[in-house]
Amino acid sequence: MCVLLPRYTPENQKRIENLILLLLGTSKEGRLSVLHIEKELFLLQEAASDFLTDLYYFIDHYRGPYSKEIYDAIITPMFLESCWRYESSHDNLSGGFAQLNVDGKKEFQRITKKIYSEENEKVIQLLAAMDILHDLYDGLTPRELLYIVYTSKEYKRYIKKSIVYDQVVNDRTRESLKKKMLIDKSATKKG
Repeated sequence: MCVLLPRYTPENQKRIENLILLLLGTSKEGRLSVLHIEKELFLLQEAASDFLTDLYYFIDHYRGPYSKEIYDAIITPMFLESCWRYESSHDNLSGGFAQLNVDGKKEFQRITKKIYSEENEKVIQLLAAMDILHDLYDGLTPRELLYIVYTSKEYKRYIKKSIVYDQVVNDRTRESLKKKMLIDKSATKKG
């Protein structure tokens, strides 16, 4: 099977950076780990493949599904370079963090206003999907997020090269996730 890889174009680069901006802007903190950005955009691509497949490609890598196009756009944006700040980290899971700044918040507001005024249904649905992903995954640690990816049948093909699989897929991580789910369930029942 031959897979067509996305071709670099300035327009594709701009679209990827806009997706990162939208993902950061829709998150409650305006700050996400590189791991969270990559995995959430991976899940979005899986759900909306016709809309995003020409932008980036995922391979199995050291921390599960990885896209060079997304990683490069987070670390060194070309069009939205003043919208977020990348902070490196010393852990082996997060990949660092992207933090939306004042210019990024203004650009996010400008873009979303345009999306809603033009009634761009595909992108409005994408924003709604981002909100759902944030609710599901932003509160998870990088270890917990990778646990979900690594133990999902659909994404098994991305663990072959993982150097953190054994560290992540263990009883401690599973128990941590169970606790969080129990806490979330009890909070929902009270509310």
